[in-house]
Amino acid sequence: MSEYEINDARNRMTKSHWSSGHQTSGKSISEINKAKRSSIKDKNEATAKANRAKADKRQSKRKSASKERQEARAGRQAERKSKRQARKAKNIAASKATRDAKKDKNIGLFSPGAKKALSRLKPKLSAQLRKTVNDSKDKRAPRSPMRTTKAKVSGKSGQEKRNIKKIESLKSKGVKVKTTAKTLKDTKQLKPTGKIKKKHVKEILVTKGGAYPSYKKSSKPAKKFRGAFSEARKAGKKTFNWQGRSYTTKIK
Repeated sequence: MSEYEINDARNRMTKSHWSSGHQTSGKSISEINKAKRSSIKDKNEATAKANRAKADKRQSKRKSASKERQEARAGRQAERKSKRQARKAKNIAASKATRDAKKDKNIGLFSPGAKKALSRLKPKLSAQLRKTVNDSKDKRAPRSPMRTTKAKVSGKSGQEKRNIKKIESLKSKGVKVKTTAKTLKDTKQLKPTGKIKKKHVKEILVTKGGAYPSYKKSSKPAKKFRGAFSEARKAGKKTFNWQGRSYTTKIK
């Protein structure tokens, strides 16, 4: 067989194969793919159906469980209510029986005779009761005098004590502290009153009239003092008060 005849036979076979639409085992590829798609679709539908069934089952279980819980809760509540009602009825019956027994036996104040006797003795009893109370009041121990506060005992007010602490702390930080006292007696008479702001203090002068701090010029307290001083000068005052201390308007 020549080479030409071999090539011709091969071409004819290839042509017949493609013209038949890729026939394999009697079915075309399009039919096979269609069958595959339909099988996949059926499988997906079956899976979804099974999942829906499982979800419905779970939901029904949850509903039944919640219903059972609600019924059990309602049963417990009804039982507690019935117990409360039974206790209440029992207590009412017991109290009624006690009252009836007291009325029947005429015990104490329930008897009409006792009530009558009490109405006659009432004024005498009240007078006697008043006397007993007064006697007991006289027998009581006399009240102790009011305790004096620490400030009264030490002779220093709360502000003075606070200012003393502030002055000591400022002194430890290097702030100058001056006093007008020359003797020990004068030192005891010093009164560190008035408001002291620890910030921006340059020095402090402690006198009998109070503690006079000197602030830095650029600080807020210094500006406020200058404003109060100028207002007092304009008003023609000889002295003015600022932060619990008395100042003069004279200029050195």
